[in-house]
Amino acid sequence: MATTSATVRHRPRAFLSAAALLLAGAAVTACSSGGDSRPGPPPAPSTATPTGRTVAVYTPDHPLDEGQLKQAAELLRKRAEARGLPDARVEPAAAALRLSVAGQVAGDRLAALGRRAALDFRPVLAVAVAGTPSPGAAEVAPTGTVPPELAAGFAALSCGAPAAALPAAVDPGTAVAICGTATKAAPVVMKYALAPAALQGTDVAKASAVLDSQTVGRWQVQVDFTPQGGTAFAALTGRIAPQPQPTNQMAVTVDGTVLSAPYVAEAITGGSAVISGTFTEDEAKDLAAALTAGSLPAHFTAALSTPTG
Repeated sequence: MATTSATVRHRPRAFLSAAALLLAGAAVTACSSGGDSRPGPPPAPSTATPTGRTVAVYTPDHPLDEGQLKQAAELLRKRAEARGLPDARVEPAAAALRLSVAGQVAGDRLAALGRRAALDFRPVLAVAVAGTPSPGAAEVAPTGTVPPELAAGFAALSCGAPAAALPAAVDPGTAVAICGTATKAAPVVMKYALAPAALQGTDVAKASAVLDSQTVGRWQVQVDFTPQGGTAFAALTGRIAPQPQPTNQMAVTVDGTVLSAPYVAEAITGGSAVISGTFTEDEAKDLAAALTAGSLPAHFTAALSTPTG
């Protein structure tokens, strides 16, 4: 198996190597204008005084039990600490969570902490251009084979306007039909039929935001897998590499949206990958903090509360 010299076949927007998994055009924080197609909470200015505390209340998109709220509180605290927010405190607030941090913090930074950040690596089964064909144009058949249980949903998936509501959590144990993302480099949105997840966010030991050494000013997220995750990643890439297109592609998804689906040429070992794209520094750090802390049991919408002195 390859160690650090794996070659790749790639589209202009994404490629996969032994040292890095590059996902071009992925901006994925809750307040991003790029990778995550879901509408995030609108940014809100902080009103905290320099000597006071900024307070935000996080409301989940579906009811959580006491144990889930306790888990979410700890994850939210870890995310805040990873983002360098001083003296972060999280406590239950009825069916929601209350976060307070020292000093003045902008509302969009707080909103980004509440995204679910569910990461999956899934084999691609079929892919097609999303959207409705123009009048008189024939519909383009998908490349690959759409499983019968996904046929109706895949055909109806348009991926056009942003969703009016947040999507439901995607079950990692089942095949799914979901949308990709559009970027300046690849403006055509694709839709995908994907197999069950081979790896999840729980297979990530640590994630960190780093500058791209090859592109000035571009940020990336380096992902280090757990030992089990690294073994599973090598097995996944080795299994799909010899398959015909598009089943030699691996989709990387966050919160039910495909960020990229690079082609795999051979098994990739080494236990790490790099998510790269049109990240700002804050976007890369937000995603790294979320992946390191772990996926929340729900998507939380943040609303600034009255700051305390």
